[in-house]
Amino acid sequence: MTAWLDKQFWGGSGDPELIGTYRFDDTGGEVGFEGFILKREDKILHLPMTYRAAPLEGAD
Repeated sequence: MTAWLDKQFWGGSGDPELIGTYRFDDTGGEVGFEGFILKREDKILHLPMTYRAAPLEGAD
């Protein structure tokens, strides 16, 4: 996440401090959503991330 945040104009700099996380999982285990709440410099950031068990065919 740090490398990605460094490329965002709003991402701040330095080591992010993890404040908390939450996660929603598909009961079939195929997809999920995870949110990260971070503090970096004087900013509070919310980073939502999604994932799948396998790449979605045709979604480039």
